[in-house]
Amino acid sequence: MIDIDALWVEMAALTRPKCGGSGCRGVRDLPNRCCDSWYCDLAIETAAEVGVSYPPTGHPSLPLMGPDGCSAHPKHRPTCTLHTCAVNSLGEEPDDPAWNERYFALRERIARLYHELLR
Repeated sequence: MIDIDALWVEMAALTRPKCGGSGCRGVRDLPNRCCDSWYCDLAIETAAEVGVSYPPTGHPSLPLMGPDGCSAHPKHRPTCTLHTCAVNSLGEEPDDPAWNERYFALRERIARLYHELLR
């Protein structure tokens, strides 16, 4: 059986180095920073649906932002886990075909597993 949690952790590890890089608008000096508190709210709601709660970190504007990034498990923040600015705006990471291949294969595995679980 494929561990979906492990796939989300793998995806987060893949996308994290791209977060806050030169292609990210307004967060170049704050790597691994959420774009908006709305994404924290969404992660809190997603986790609550399965009985998981995350205490606020005390960050002044981002309720789940800790010193090393988001405190929520990657599966509870799927939008953030899957996001890179380049994929969002260009559909891929330019000049990184190996990363793109790994990213889209992993994203497909996650989607396929959810599809199978929902049958």
